[in-house]
Amino acid sequence: MPFLKGSYTGQPLYDKSIRDYNTDPRRRVLIDQIMASAKDNVRGVILPSGKFWYDVQLDRIHSVVKKIVRGLHFTDLDEIIPAEMNMVIDIVFPGNEPPQHFLMVRDMVPDHEARGHHQGIFAYRYYRASEFHYWALLLWDRVIITSIYKIEADGADGGT
Repeated sequence: MPFLKGSYTGQPLYDKSIRDYNTDPRRRVLIDQIMASAKDNVRGVILPSGKFWYDVQLDRIHSVVKKIVRGLHFTDLDEIIPAEMNMVIDIVFPGNEPPQHFLMVRDMVPDHEARGHHQGIFAYRYYRASEFHYWALLLWDRVIITSIYKIEADGADGGT
């Protein structure tokens, strides 16, 4: 929810969450949990005005991203990849620069059209170079997630 603010498609959901918070006590518990994770002071360092630090559970996020990418791989390429497949996952939160590999793939394939039925909410791109697979996901037109993995010719995990 904190990353929805300022997003073209996410702002209405953010606004609804604020309205619900003010009118529905049941919603306050979850929103208070989310907002409690926002910190303007990290280990004694005071962040600039309007900047916050969010404690996130990266292992859980990586697990979810891996499931999404495996599902997209199957849906788009009709191939099953093993659950234990090693993936390198990067998450870029709003206000941060995308990684170099994202910019390289974007520039290498400028006309590579994004996929997804509701692109302002969830869009993705796929690129393959030899046995390396690269997925770039865009959530709420604000958060970029990339996944890179290698599949050996025999289908075994490439151990990226």
